[in-house]
Amino acid sequence: MGTSKYLMFVTLIALVAVSALSAFAGPVSASLSYYGEISADNFGVKQSASYTFVIKNDGADKLVALNITIPSRFTNIDNLAVNPSTWSINHDGSYIYLNQSDPGLNTGASLTVTFDAINPSVATTYTWVIVGDGTDGSETSEFTSEVTSSTRVTTMTPVFILLAVVVGLASLNTVLNRVLISHFVGWEQYHVMRKEIAAFQKEQMAAARANDPKQIDKLKRKQSQITNMRAKMMKPQFLQMGVSFIQIAVWLLVLLPTFQDSSIAFLPGFGPIPVLFLYPILSISLSTLAQRIVGTLPIE
Repeated sequence: MGTSKYLMFVTLIALVAVSALSAFAGPVSASLSYYGEISADNFGVKQSASYTFVIKNDGADKLVALNITIPSRFTNIDNLAVNPSTWSINHDGSYIYLNQSDPGLNTGASLTVTFDAINPSVATTYTWVIVGDGTDGSETSEFTSEVTSSTRVTTMTPVFILLAVVVGLASLNTVLNRVLISHFVGWEQYHVMRKEIAAFQKEQMAAARANDPKQIDKLKRKQSQITNMRAKMMKPQFLQMGVSFIQIAVWLLVLLPTFQDSSIAFLPGFGPIPVLFLYPILSISLSTLAQRIVGTLPIE
């Protein structure tokens, strides 16, 4: 066989082999690829928010369907919409479904999905998983959104309002306490009785530690007198409980509904502090300080 005939034979065999492999392999699939971003008008915990997904097809394949997995702690998914409006959209509480077989989302085109939701109660990063279907395959992508404390501390006004409420109630509580003590016990006698009770308690502890029967019996004979003192001193406290209920009512019925989970103070090392915890801390601290200054809770 001549050289030219040999080359022609080899070329023919190669062409036949390539044709056979092409027949088995079929056409090459177009690549599906897309990217996007998520945004919201409110990333605060337990807050109502309007979310927006923008998804763009940057692959060679046409995008015909999308399934978005909703993180489990997001609730009240509502008011779903998609642009272009030729796409259909619905959800079942766990997923958002988008479909459009014709013409689909071609290369370079984008779609926008909007919906309302209530954010989770835990501030952290949440992952939205999206599965996109093309004409020749599918692709899974992930987008994240961070839910933060409901309000950044950007003004001191809420703190000043809270301080004014706490100082006002603490002052009312302290003044009323002193008036009641003066009326039912007597201011000077109140201090004398407190000192006697403190001394009695100290003697009781010393006698118990020393296991001194004589001293214990002696103190027992004085117990009824101490009990009467305590009962007399407690009467103003019982009458003052109404102010304590007012303090709790203001906290539960006024301050919490007004500020909700908003963080109106920031403590380094602990982070944002909502009124749920800040009010009791301030109320107890300022009430104790006011009582010490006025003398209803004297330092022994």
